[in-house]
Amino acid sequence: MKTILKQKLQDLSLQPITEDVICNQKYIERILNNITIAEFMGYKESEGNFLKSIIDTCHECDLKFHSSWDWLMPVVEKIESLQLGNIKNLLPDDEHFNCCPGVEMDRDYCNIYIQADMRLVDNFIENLANTKLEATYITIIEFIEWYNKNK
Repeated sequence: MKTILKQKLQDLSLQPITEDVICNQKYIERILNNITIAEFMGYKESEGNFLKSIIDTCHECDLKFHSSWDWLMPVVEKIESLQLGNIKNLLPDDEHFNCCPGVEMDRDYCNIYIQADMRLVDNFIENLANTKLEATYITIIEFIEWYNKNK
């Protein structure tokens, strides 16, 4: 499904820029971002559907990470529960470091920071947006993309 959506997004980028094209691009990007979060959360894809549990199935267009705190907060909790160890490119080589991320949100801002041995290492990924939900969503997408490349 992701491959098909990425191809549609590529096809749209070749068309003349119109309001409809921009709208369609944003819609497809949102679906792709929601699928990225669903995969991070361990949801399994089955013919375009993501199985959250045996009894609860939703279509990728119905994923609501971008619009619901009820959907997004479990992702925040999972990120904060990660033990990164000394993940590559994060800290100088030092085997006693135990890195873990934290998420800080305020009004229209979200920051994912990294702690190592109980001290702040870095304000790792941060974003401003129109709302706290939007800033958190964008920051989470960036973190998951980084995490998937570096784990």
